[in-house]
Order: sequence, then C-alpha cells, then structure tokens
Amino acid sequence: MNSDHAQILCITRLLAVIGENTRATEVHRTSHTFQAVMSLQQSLSRNYRQQPESRSH
Repeated sequence: MNSDHAQILCITRLLAVIGENTRATEVHRTSHTFQAVMSLQQSLSRNYRQQPESRSH
C-alpha cells in the first residue's frame, strides 16, 4: 500500500514538472515569436523610411 502511494506521489510530481515545463516553453515560444514580429516590423519600417530617400536621390 505504501509503494502505491509513493508511486502516485511520484507520478503527480512528474506531471506537475511536465506541466510547468510545457507552460514555460509555451511562454518562451510566444515571447520569441513576439520579438521576431517586432524586429520584422522595425526593419520593414526602416526600409520604408529609406525608400523615399533613395528615390529622391
């Protein structure tokens, strides 16, 4: 009976760790995607600003 209880505790702890890791990777992936979109937006706006200048020259 004690071994069953220990096994259940171990599985519960393992599930908790997996859940935390999954949540952390999701947040990391989301922030990474957000940073990529922001940098892309910045480079696009930079290119857009540079284009009229190059046309005038």
